[in-house]
Amino acid sequence: MPTFTEITHDILTGRHDDEIDRIALAVNERRKRIRRQTAARNMAVLQVGDAVRIIGGRPQYIQGLTGKIVEKRQSKLIVQLHDGPIGKFRSGKIVCHAELLERM
Repeated sequence: MPTFTEITHDILTGRHDDEIDRIALAVNERRKRIRRQTAARNMAVLQVGDAVRIIGGRPQYIQGLTGKIVEKRQSKLIVQLHDGPIGKFRSGKIVCHAELLERM
């Protein structure tokens, strides 16, 4: 199996130009699958009261913030930020997709 360096080199030097769109599509599909798996795992594992860190999402200034899960919805979690209101989140609560959180 080729190494990451070899694969990257081959792509950057044009060896796979004929397949570049298919490669990009495959990478995007894999990313979607990983996000779905992470979301499903987090929805099963994370519970109200758990301390979490936001590891993705927008606006970018929310990344890295910490809080506590205060509510679970069908596919999202409500996080009460430890530091209170920030930016447009005046209540200090953020509705997050499950794949954007990690347990602390």
